[in-house]
Amino acid sequence: MKLKKTWIAGTIVAAVLAVVSPLSPATNAFAAAPSWEPDANSNGTITFYDSSGAVMTGGNDLSHLFDFAAASSAEDPTGFHKAAIFFAFPDHTKTNTSDWFASTASAATTYPVAAPPSLAALPATTPVATTGTGANLTAALGGAVLDGTAGYANIVQVRLLQSGGTNFWASDISYDSAAGTWTQVFPVVATATPTTTALAASPVGHQTPGGTVTLTATLSPSNSGGAVQFKDGATDVGSPVAVTSGTAQTTVTTLSAGAHSLSASFTPTDPSAFAASTSSALPYSIGDVPGAPSGVAGTAGNQAASLSWTAPASVGGSAITGYHVQYSANGG
Repeated sequence: MKLKKTWIAGTIVAAVLAVVSPLSPATNAFAAAPSWEPDANSNGTITFYDSSGAVMTGGNDLSHLFDFAAASSAEDPTGFHKAAIFFAFPDHTKTNTSDWFASTASAATTYPVAAPPSLAALPATTPVATTGTGANLTAALGGAVLDGTAGYANIVQVRLLQSGGTNFWASDISYDSAAGTWTQVFPVVATATPTTTALAASPVGHQTPGGTVTLTATLSPSNSGGAVQFKDGATDVGSPVAVTSGTAQTTVTTLSAGAHSLSASFTPTDPSAFAASTSSALPYSIGDVPGAPSGVAGTAGNQAASLSWTAPASVGGSAITGYHVQYSANGG
Protein backbone atom coordinates (compact mmCIF):
# COMPACT_ATOMS: atom_id res chain seq x y z
CA MET A 1 0.00 0.00 0.00
CA LYS A 2 1.07 3.56 -0.71
CA LEU A 3 0.08 6.87 0.78
CA LYS A 4 -1.86 9.36 -1.27
CA LYS A 5 -0.96 12.98 -0.55
CA THR A 6 -3.70 15.53 -1.12
CA TRP A 7 -3.39 19.34 -1.05
CA ILE A 8 -5.72 20.89 1.54
CA ALA A 9 -5.18 24.53 2.53
CA GLY A 10 -1.50 24.30 1.68
CA THR A 11 -0.83 21.20 3.81
CA ILE A 12 -0.39 17.57 2.84
CA VAL A 13 -2.82 14.99 4.24
CA ALA A 14 -2.17 11.25 4.00
CA ALA A 15 -4.81 8.76 2.84
CA VAL A 16 -4.54 5.07 1.96
CA LEU A 17 -4.42 4.30 -1.76
CA ALA A 18 -3.69 1.11 -3.66
CA VAL A 19 -0.51 1.01 -5.74
CA VAL A 20 -0.98 1.60 -9.47
CA SER A 21 1.77 0.49 -11.81
CA PRO A 22 3.41 3.21 -13.97
CA LEU A 23 2.06 3.51 -17.46
CA SER A 24 4.11 2.56 -20.45
CA PRO A 25 6.31 5.49 -21.48
CA ALA A 26 5.05 7.66 -24.28
CA THR A 27 6.02 10.96 -25.74
CA ASN A 28 3.61 13.90 -25.62
CA ALA A 29 3.97 16.80 -28.00
CA PHE A 30 2.03 19.83 -26.76
CA ALA A 31 1.33 22.73 -29.10
CA ALA A 32 -0.45 24.51 -26.23
CA ALA A 33 -0.49 24.51 -22.45
CA PRO A 34 -2.26 21.65 -20.62
CA SER A 35 -6.01 22.19 -20.21
CA TRP A 36 -5.81 22.90 -16.45
CA GLU A 37 -3.37 25.78 -16.90
CA PRO A 38 -3.24 28.44 -15.72
CA ASP A 39 -4.09 26.66 -12.49
CA ALA A 40 -6.59 28.56 -10.32
CA ASN A 41 -4.93 27.08 -7.22
CA SER A 42 -1.48 28.43 -7.99
CA ASN A 43 0.14 31.76 -7.15
CA GLY A 44 2.04 31.70 -10.43
CA THR A 45 4.67 29.66 -12.23
CA ILE A 46 8.14 28.23 -11.58
CA THR A 47 11.43 28.77 -13.42
CA PHE A 48 13.89 25.87 -13.33
CA TYR A 49 17.67 26.34 -13.02
CA ASP A 50 20.75 24.14 -13.21
CA SER A 51 23.63 24.27 -10.73
CA SER A 52 25.28 27.20 -12.56
CA GLY A 53 22.10 29.27 -12.44
CA ALA A 54 21.21 28.83 -16.12
CA VAL A 55 17.51 28.55 -16.93
CA MET A 56 16.35 25.05 -17.86
CA THR A 57 13.33 24.15 -20.01
CA GLY A 58 14.22 20.48 -20.48
CA GLY A 59 16.80 17.85 -19.69
CA ASN A 60 17.94 14.26 -20.07
CA ASP A 61 18.17 13.11 -16.45
CA LEU A 62 14.86 12.05 -14.91
CA SER A 63 16.60 11.13 -11.67
CA HIS A 64 17.48 14.79 -11.05
CA LEU A 65 15.48 17.26 -13.11
CA PHE A 66 16.94 20.54 -11.87
CA ASP A 67 18.95 22.10 -9.04
CA PHE A 68 16.85 25.14 -8.21
CA ALA A 69 13.31 26.39 -8.79
CA ALA A 70 12.17 29.98 -8.32
CA ALA A 71 8.63 31.32 -7.96
CA SER A 72 7.33 33.95 -10.37
CA SER A 73 6.06 36.23 -7.59
CA ALA A 74 6.79 37.24 -4.03
CA GLU A 75 6.22 34.99 -1.03
CA ASP A 76 2.75 34.67 0.48
CA PRO A 77 2.63 35.04 3.42
CA THR A 78 5.80 36.91 4.35
CA GLY A 79 8.31 35.74 6.90
CA PHE A 80 8.40 32.02 6.08
CA HIS A 81 11.68 31.73 4.15
CA LYS A 82 11.56 28.05 3.25
CA ALA A 83 10.32 26.29 0.12
CA ALA A 84 10.08 22.71 -1.16
CA ILE A 85 9.29 20.94 -4.44
CA PHE A 86 6.45 18.48 -5.03
CA PHE A 87 5.41 16.41 -8.05
CA ALA A 88 1.64 16.39 -8.73
CA PHE A 89 0.17 13.88 -11.19
CA PRO A 90 -2.75 15.06 -13.35
CA ASP A 91 -6.05 13.20 -12.96
CA HIS A 92 -8.86 13.85 -15.42
CA THR A 93 -11.43 12.60 -12.90
CA LYS A 94 -10.59 15.42 -10.47
CA THR A 95 -11.33 18.93 -11.70
CA ASN A 96 -9.71 20.51 -8.66
CA THR A 97 -5.94 20.18 -9.08
CA SER A 98 -5.47 20.30 -5.32
CA ASP A 99 -7.03 16.84 -5.21
CA TRP A 100 -4.37 15.27 -7.44
CA PHE A 101 -1.91 12.74 -6.07
CA ALA A 102 1.29 14.57 -5.07
CA SER A 103 4.63 13.42 -3.71
CA THR A 104 7.49 15.26 -2.05
CA ALA A 105 10.40 15.87 -4.43
CA SER A 106 12.74 17.84 -2.17
CA ALA A 107 13.15 18.87 1.43
CA ALA A 108 12.22 22.41 2.45
CA THR A 109 15.24 24.70 2.06
CA THR A 110 15.92 28.26 3.14
CA TYR A 111 15.89 31.23 0.78
CA PRO A 112 17.21 33.67 -0.37
CA VAL A 113 20.24 31.80 -1.65
CA ALA A 114 23.78 33.19 -1.86
CA ALA A 115 24.70 31.44 -5.12
CA PRO A 116 24.63 31.03 -8.07
CA PRO A 117 24.62 34.73 -9.05
CA SER A 118 21.43 34.64 -11.15
CA LEU A 119 19.45 33.36 -8.16
CA ALA A 120 21.28 35.45 -5.58
CA ALA A 121 20.16 38.50 -7.58
CA LEU A 122 16.47 37.68 -7.10
CA PRO A 123 14.50 39.71 -4.53
CA ALA A 124 14.84 38.27 -1.03
CA THR A 125 11.09 37.68 -0.95
CA THR A 126 11.11 35.40 -4.02
CA PRO A 127 10.65 31.78 -2.90
CA VAL A 128 13.51 29.58 -4.16
CA ALA A 129 13.74 25.83 -3.58
CA THR A 130 17.12 24.07 -3.66
CA THR A 131 16.65 20.43 -4.63
CA GLY A 132 20.03 19.00 -3.61
CA THR A 133 19.86 15.32 -4.53
CA GLY A 134 16.07 15.51 -4.95
CA ALA A 135 13.81 16.28 -7.93
CA ASN A 136 13.94 12.57 -8.77
CA LEU A 137 11.03 11.96 -11.12
CA THR A 138 12.03 8.36 -11.79
CA ALA A 139 11.55 7.51 -8.14
CA ALA A 140 8.28 9.43 -7.93
CA LEU A 141 6.80 7.62 -10.93
CA GLY A 142 7.25 4.30 -9.16
CA GLY A 143 4.68 5.18 -6.52
CA ALA A 144 2.44 7.57 -8.41
CA VAL A 145 -1.10 7.29 -9.71
CA LEU A 146 -0.73 7.85 -13.47
CA ASP A 147 -3.55 8.86 -15.81
CA GLY A 148 -3.32 7.53 -19.37
CA THR A 149 -5.97 9.88 -20.73
CA ALA A 150 -4.89 11.95 -23.73
CA GLY A 151 -3.76 15.36 -22.54
CA TYR A 152 -2.94 13.97 -19.08
CA ALA A 153 -0.58 11.08 -19.80
CA ASN A 154 3.14 11.61 -19.23
CA ILE A 155 2.62 15.06 -17.73
CA VAL A 156 3.71 16.16 -14.26
CA GLN A 157 2.85 19.42 -12.56
CA VAL A 158 5.93 20.54 -10.63
CA ARG A 159 4.93 22.56 -7.59
CA LEU A 160 6.87 24.87 -5.31
CA LEU A 161 5.29 25.20 -1.88
CA GLN A 162 6.35 27.91 0.53
CA SER A 163 6.35 26.92 4.18
CA GLY A 164 3.33 28.50 5.81
CA GLY A 165 1.69 29.23 2.47
CA THR A 166 -1.80 28.24 1.37
CA ASN A 167 -1.19 27.85 -2.37
CA PHE A 168 1.68 26.78 -4.58
CA TRP A 169 3.52 27.92 -7.69
CA ALA A 170 3.48 25.45 -10.59
CA SER A 171 4.90 24.66 -14.01
CA ASP A 172 4.23 21.53 -16.09
CA ILE A 173 6.63 19.17 -17.81
CA SER A 174 6.19 16.25 -20.19
CA TYR A 175 8.47 13.26 -19.78
CA ASP A 176 9.62 10.27 -21.82
CA SER A 177 10.68 7.44 -19.53
CA ALA A 178 12.19 5.42 -22.38
CA ALA A 179 14.38 8.27 -23.60
CA GLY A 180 14.99 9.63 -20.10
CA THR A 181 14.09 13.17 -21.16
CA TRP A 182 11.76 15.94 -20.02
CA THR A 183 10.48 19.17 -21.57
CA GLN A 184 8.65 22.12 -20.06
CA VAL A 185 5.15 22.48 -21.52
CA PHE A 186 3.79 25.22 -19.25
CA PRO A 187 4.58 28.04 -19.37
CA VAL A 188 4.90 27.35 -23.09
CA VAL A 189 8.54 27.79 -24.09
CA ALA A 190 9.04 30.30 -26.87
CA THR A 191 11.34 29.25 -29.69
CA ALA A 192 14.58 31.20 -29.45
CA THR A 193 15.67 33.22 -32.48
CA PRO A 194 18.91 31.80 -33.96
CA THR A 195 21.94 34.09 -33.89
CA THR A 196 25.27 34.26 -35.69
CA THR A 197 28.50 35.71 -34.35
CA ALA A 198 31.23 36.98 -36.69
CA LEU A 199 34.71 37.89 -35.42
CA ALA A 200 37.18 40.37 -36.91
CA ALA A 201 40.62 41.46 -35.69
CA SER A 202 42.53 44.68 -36.32
CA PRO A 203 45.21 44.84 -37.56
CA VAL A 204 44.25 41.99 -39.86
CA GLY A 205 46.07 38.69 -39.46
CA HIS A 206 49.27 39.82 -37.70
CA GLN A 207 50.62 42.06 -34.96
CA THR A 208 54.01 42.61 -33.35
CA PRO A 209 54.58 41.43 -29.74
CA GLY A 210 52.98 43.80 -27.24
CA GLY A 211 50.99 45.54 -29.95
CA THR A 212 47.28 46.18 -29.52
CA VAL A 213 44.88 43.77 -31.19
CA THR A 214 41.27 44.94 -31.38
CA LEU A 215 38.69 42.15 -31.48
CA THR A 216 35.18 42.96 -32.70
CA ALA A 217 32.25 40.54 -32.60
CA THR A 218 29.22 41.35 -34.75
CA LEU A 219 25.89 39.75 -33.83
CA SER A 220 23.00 39.02 -36.13
CA PRO A 221 20.23 39.92 -35.52
CA SER A 222 21.60 43.17 -34.18
CA ASN A 223 19.04 43.39 -31.37
CA SER A 224 20.40 40.24 -29.71
CA GLY A 225 20.90 41.09 -26.07
CA GLY A 226 23.67 39.43 -24.11
CA ALA A 227 27.44 39.27 -23.76
CA VAL A 228 30.40 37.97 -25.76
CA GLN A 229 33.34 36.05 -24.36
CA PHE A 230 36.41 36.38 -26.56
CA LYS A 231 38.77 33.42 -26.54
CA ASP A 232 42.29 32.49 -27.58
CA GLY A 233 41.92 28.77 -28.12
CA ALA A 234 40.31 27.54 -24.89
CA THR A 235 41.54 30.53 -22.85
CA ASP A 236 39.27 33.47 -22.11
CA VAL A 237 40.50 36.85 -23.34
CA GLY A 238 39.35 39.20 -20.58
CA SER A 239 35.83 39.19 -19.16
CA PRO A 240 32.55 38.91 -21.10
CA VAL A 241 31.68 42.10 -23.00
CA ALA A 242 28.10 43.35 -23.24
CA VAL A 243 26.61 43.54 -26.72
CA THR A 244 25.63 47.08 -27.76
CA SER A 245 23.78 47.71 -31.02
CA GLY A 246 24.82 44.31 -32.29
CA THR A 247 28.55 44.52 -31.54
CA ALA A 248 30.97 43.77 -28.71
CA GLN A 249 34.59 44.84 -28.72
CA THR A 250 37.72 44.37 -26.64
CA THR A 251 41.45 44.99 -26.98
CA VAL A 252 44.34 42.76 -25.98
CA THR A 253 48.09 43.37 -25.82
CA THR A 254 49.18 40.14 -24.15
CA LEU A 255 49.01 37.62 -26.98
CA SER A 256 52.25 35.65 -27.00
CA ALA A 257 54.52 35.32 -30.03
CA GLY A 258 53.36 32.62 -32.39
CA ALA A 259 50.12 31.38 -33.94
CA HIS A 260 46.72 31.85 -32.29
CA SER A 261 43.14 30.72 -32.89
CA LEU A 262 40.72 33.43 -31.81
CA SER A 263 36.96 33.10 -31.39
CA ALA A 264 33.93 34.83 -29.86
CA SER A 265 31.06 33.11 -27.99
CA PHE A 266 27.72 34.89 -27.51
CA THR A 267 25.55 34.15 -24.46
CA PRO A 268 22.07 35.70 -24.59
CA THR A 269 20.53 37.52 -21.65
CA ASP A 270 17.24 35.76 -22.37
CA PRO A 271 17.87 32.29 -23.82
CA SER A 272 14.17 31.93 -24.58
CA ALA A 273 14.38 34.91 -26.95
CA PHE A 274 17.78 34.42 -28.59
CA ALA A 275 20.01 31.37 -29.04
CA ALA A 276 23.70 31.27 -28.18
CA SER A 277 26.27 31.18 -30.99
CA THR A 278 30.03 31.00 -31.52
CA SER A 279 32.10 32.47 -34.31
CA SER A 280 34.35 30.51 -36.60
CA ALA A 281 37.99 30.32 -35.47
CA LEU A 282 40.08 33.26 -36.69
CA PRO A 283 43.79 32.47 -37.28
CA TYR A 284 46.11 35.18 -36.00
CA SER A 285 49.88 35.50 -35.53
CA ILE A 286 52.07 37.56 -33.25
CA GLY A 287 55.68 38.27 -34.25
CA ASP A 288 58.21 40.88 -35.39
CA VAL A 289 58.95 41.54 -39.04
CA PRO A 290 61.66 39.05 -40.13
CA GLY A 291 65.16 40.39 -40.65
CA ALA A 292 66.69 40.70 -44.11
CA PRO A 293 68.47 37.71 -45.66
CA SER A 294 72.28 37.99 -45.57
CA GLY A 295 75.01 36.88 -47.97
CA VAL A 296 72.89 37.35 -51.06
CA ALA A 297 74.91 36.28 -54.12
CA GLY A 298 74.05 35.82 -57.76
CA THR A 299 75.72 33.71 -60.41
CA ALA A 300 75.17 34.58 -64.06
CA GLY A 301 74.29 31.83 -66.48
CA ASN A 302 73.08 31.42 -70.05
CA GLN A 303 70.07 33.73 -70.07
CA ALA A 304 69.59 32.89 -66.41
CA ALA A 305 70.93 33.64 -62.98
CA SER A 306 71.01 31.63 -59.77
CA LEU A 307 70.74 33.21 -56.35
CA SER A 308 71.80 32.07 -52.91
CA TRP A 309 71.44 33.63 -49.48
CA THR A 310 71.42 32.94 -45.77
CA ALA A 311 68.09 33.02 -43.99
CA PRO A 312 67.52 35.89 -41.53
CA ALA A 313 68.76 35.32 -38.01
CA SER A 314 65.43 36.68 -36.70
CA VAL A 315 62.28 35.23 -38.20
CA GLY A 316 59.92 37.50 -36.21
CA GLY A 317 58.30 34.77 -34.14
CA SER A 318 56.79 32.86 -37.07
CA ALA A 319 58.34 30.53 -39.61
CA ILE A 320 59.27 32.09 -42.97
CA THR A 321 57.24 30.37 -45.64
CA GLY A 322 58.69 32.05 -48.73
CA TYR A 323 60.74 34.85 -50.24
CA HIS A 324 59.93 37.49 -52.83
CA VAL A 325 62.66 37.91 -55.49
CA GLN A 326 62.71 41.06 -57.59
CA TYR A 327 65.01 41.46 -60.58
CA SER A 328 65.96 44.40 -62.80
CA ALA A 329 67.88 44.75 -66.05
CA ASN A 330 69.21 48.19 -65.18
CA GLY A 331 69.83 47.92 -61.44
CA GLY A 332 66.75 49.97 -60.63
